[in-house]
Amino acid sequence: MDNIYLTGFMGSGKTTLGEKLAQELSMKWVDLDEFIEFEMEMSCYDIVEKFGIEYFRKIEKQKLAYLADCSNTVLSLGGGTLIHFQNQKIVLRKGLLVYLRWSPEQIIHNIQSSKKRPLLKEVSLENIDQLLLERAEGYAQAHIVIDCEKKEPDSVLKELIREVQHAL
Repeated sequence: MDNIYLTGFMGSGKTTLGEKLAQELSMKWVDLDEFIEFEMEMSCYDIVEKFGIEYFRKIEKQKLAYLADCSNTVLSLGGGTLIHFQNQKIVLRKGLLVYLRWSPEQIIHNIQSSKKRPLLKEVSLENIDQLLLERAEGYAQAHIVIDCEKKEPDSVLKELIREVQHAL
C-alpha cells in the first residue's frame, strides 16, 4: 500500500491525527481540504458558497486523483470525500483506508465552535445523522475502524499507529 487515507466526519481529528501519524511513520502528510484551498486560493466553505457543492465535489475528485499518485503519504480526506464511488475506488486502489468513528452526539461537541463547516450551517443531531447516513457506504469501505468515543486524543493516536503498523 502506497498511502494511508484517514476518513471520518468533520471534526473527527483527521487533520490532527493525520499529521501526527505521518510524523510517526516518517511519511509525508497532506490534508485534502487544505490542498484544495491552497490550489483554489479560497476556503472550502467559500467554494461551496460561491459555486455549489457539486462543483466542490468535482474539484475534490480531481485533487484526490492527483494526490493518489503520490506514495508514502498520509492523506486526511474531507468528511464527504467518499460519497462518490469513484473516490472510493481511487482510495482503495493504492491505499489503506482508516475510519475515525464518533457518535453523532460527540460530533456535535467536536464541531459546534467551528465556522468552517459548509454543509452544517445549523449543527443539529438530525443534520449529522442525515450526513452520516449519506456517507455510511464510503466509511464502510475502511480497512481499519478506530472507535474514538470516550478516548483521550493520545490514546486514539496510539491505537491508530498500532493498527496501521499491523496492517502494513
